[in-house]
Amino acid sequence: MVQGLFPTAEREAVLQLLERSVIFITSDNLEQLLMNQRWNHTAWMLANLHLGTLGVDLLDPDAKRLVGLSEEAICFVSPVYFSEPDPTSDFVVHEVAHIFHNRKRRAAGLPETRRSEWLLDIAFHKRETFAYACEFYAWVLEHSPNAAARRRLAVEICRKKALSDNRVEPQEVADIVLDAAQSRAGWKVILHRCGNSSRGRPSFRLGGRETVGAAVEDGISRSNATCGVERTRQGLTQRDRIQKIGWPRPARP
Repeated sequence: MVQGLFPTAEREAVLQLLERSVIFITSDNLEQLLMNQRWNHTAWMLANLHLGTLGVDLLDPDAKRLVGLSEEAICFVSPVYFSEPDPTSDFVVHEVAHIFHNRKRRAAGLPETRRSEWLLDIAFHKRETFAYACEFYAWVLEHSPNAAARRRLAVEICRKKALSDNRVEPQEVADIVLDAAQSRAGWKVILHRCGNSSRGRPSFRLGGRETVGAAVEDGISRSNATCGVERTRQGLTQRDRIQKIGWPRPARP
């Protein structure tokens, strides 16, 4: 993800920023993290996050069990993330995508200009779309040994994956992921489609139903690929994985 979205000269600085921005909650660091929180509500949620990791009762019986949570520019993750039952849901990839448009370049020690203030210039109304597209595309890359498999898996995840987030158009997410899967520079495709300078690309309509666009090569029709509407879980991986395919995203409440 970092390799695909940033130039070579900036990748190390961005990776170092992400290492400071994504924190796994363990018994060793929990007390200090709780003491350092500005808001009591955040500390309460972190405590529940850790209790959920241990498999014991939460502080409130009505509290939801999460894989992680984000507060401002920090992403807190439970080790349960690594046993996420839905491997296509990735809290860390999703939240790291948000870090890219929420953090200024100087936070990573990179120079800023009037036209280059943020790590990535993502259109405000496209931010969730960008995060979901990154999440799905990272999974496709991780499980694709070649270009043909990449296109096939992109169709598969867009057909099967459900989203229950009214901030995005599932069809648009599918369209972007499928476009990225067909390109040799998929991350750049996602960035272009969600950036402030992008006007997007309209989807085709067949039979009155909005479909994904053009047909995927090798006879796989993109017009049949859709993203449904239900999402419950998301969820960090190690630095070497980040460099290879991008950060693989808490469980959504």
